[in-house]
Amino acid sequence: HIKPDNAWARVDLKPAGKLYLKGGRFELDLPVSQVRMPHLLPYGTYGLTTGLETDSIGGYQDGLELGGEFGTTHVSAAVVKGRNNQAVVDLAEATGVGEPDRFDGNLFLRASKRRATSRFGAFAYIGRNQLVARLNATRTGVAKDSLLRLGVDGNARISKLHLYGVAMYGRNSDSVLSLATSGGTGEALGFAGGFLCADYYLRDNVAITTRVQTRSVELPGSSEKDTLTSFLPGVQIV
Repeated sequence: HIKPDNAWARVDLKPAGKLYLKGGRFELDLPVSQVRMPHLLPYGTYGLTTGLETDSIGGYQDGLELGGEFGTTHVSAAVVKGRNNQAVVDLAEATGVGEPDRFDGNLFLRASKRRATSRFGAFAYIGRNQLVARLNATRTGVAKDSLLRLGVDGNARISKLHLYGVAMYGRNSDSVLSLATSGGTGEALGFAGGFLCADYYLRDNVAITTRVQTRSVELPGSSEKDTLTSFLPGVQIV
């Protein structure tokens, strides 16, 4: 394992995190963390994409983040490279077609409001990417794709019960390649998804946990959608 998932430095420009600057490789300021919080399974909603797109807001990112706490309000903004599937990057390097591994300068914004036992927020990811894929045995295509992700989240504690969830909508401007042009078809595809979790703590370090997650992804060249809803129960010992 030669590539670290997280390697960053942070400077507090004001005391107690009221204003900070963070740079390097890090997880985005997601409302439910896959890195800083214990969990049984990854939150698949963060990795939802359409067509050939592989850019995921759930994967680690390279870039800069500026944020802070203003009373009970937290805000942050990050400019990042974007996270692509390594197989796509390897294909582009092998064929000389496209530059999916370049720094695209994607923007991630987050704001949340804390109360005594709850927190509510929203986030947005606005970016672009190059899609590279084999069209046949001898041809490789590339398309320029714009990304949009919008989400809302909530988090509440009621005695021993902890409820939290995320709902997200996404759209890609051109996530399908054409054999005729070796470029994008211009077909925009979208998705909607989210998850709701409930943890009931039998003891401080033992919780019965459940998660309901759902997704609906538009399929290329069709009015149909790929829809899946799942229920994941378990016991978590921290």
